Amino acid sequence: MLVLAFLTSSACGSAIKPGADLSGKDLSGKDLTGANLEGANLEGANLEGANLEGANLMRANLRRVNLRRANLTGANLTGVNLTGQNLTGQNLYGANLNFATLRGANLAQADMQTAKLTGAILEGVDLTKANLTDADLTSANLYGAILTGAILTGANLYQAKLPGADLPGANLRRQNLPGADLTGAYLVGANLTFANLYEANLTGADLEGADLEGANLEGANLTDANLTDANLTDADLRVANLTGVNLTGANMNGTKSRGAYGTPSKYAEESTTTTVSEGPLVASAAGMICVPGSCTGLSQDRDRQYLDAVKTNVPRSYYDTISDGEIFKMAYYWCNLLEQNQWTKIEELFDNVYKRGNRNEQLLSIWTMAGAVTQYCLFTHNDKVGRYLDSLPKL
Repeated sequence: MLVLAFLTSSACGSAIKPGADLSGKDLSGKDLTGANLEGANLEGANLEGANLEGANLMRANLRRVNLRRANLTGANLTGVNLTGQNLTGQNLYGANLNFATLRGANLAQADMQTAKLTGAILEGVDLTKANLTDADLTSANLYGAILTGAILTGANLYQAKLPGADLPGANLRRQNLPGADLTGAYLVGANLTFANLYEANLTGADLEGADLEGANLEGANLTDANLTDANLTDADLRVANLTGVNLTGANMNGTKSRGAYGTPSKYAEESTTTTVSEGPLVASAAGMICVPGSCTGLSQDRDRQYLDAVKTNVPRSYYDTISDGEIFKMAYYWCNLLEQNQWTKIEELFDNVYKRGNRNEQLLSIWTMAGAVTQYCLFTHNDKVGRYLDSLPKL
């Protein structure tokens, strides 16, 4: 009775003690600013429209509680269970939801700016158009979460788990996502420019039309990912797993891929025209990142013959630190330039390579590599490629 009496007063927030039993109580519209409700039993309580700004609800029992239109700005909700709660449009600005369970909750259009969600369980949560600006989602579990139209500017998603998350058109520019689990995530049209995806797991992710310009994908797992029409300009794919990735129509101008491995299922159909600026032939050509297209139709045996020819004729120092895929990228780049009659570009490539360092050593490398490339181009394109290479001056 004492608690109920205080609840009718204007200072009811300060009167409630930690661990209070408020189950089933009607607290709608009450001013509970700064109230200490730690460990309180609020099961079935009605808090609709209540002001809980700065309230301490840590470990409180919020089962079946009605929080519609409640103000939870800066509230401490650490470790609470809000499974299935309807929090549409809720004001959770700066709220502490660390390690909270919000499985299946509806947080569409919620204001969660600067909210703390470290380790929170957000499986299947609807965050459509939610504002998560500067929110901390470190190690949060967002498996199957819907983030369509969510604002994630400045949000921290370090080691967040996002398998199967729905993120079409999401703005993840410069997002810090090292080690993030994005397995099967739907990222069609997402903005990931300059995002840090170091060693992220993007297995089976749909990144069609995504903008990954300047993104760090070093060591990322892109197995079976869909990168159709994606923009990978200046992206870092070094040591990335490209097994089964679909690169149809992808823009790979200036992409880095030293040490990348695995065979893509489909390839970029057109080569880039990146100018070689430094380094020996293989390293320079590998930096152009233009992989064999589906037009080649080569058998695995023929591909293997090409690799064997390269590695037999070229000093090991020129290929021992790059992947087989990069050797193919070099050949495909050359073949496409020649087939497109871009003779000047090829001449620039040769000039940029053999005018550096030990001219004789590099020129020898060029010609031993060119012999293997010529055969590969003959298999995949036409004999004008071979004729052009044969017309170049010999040692």
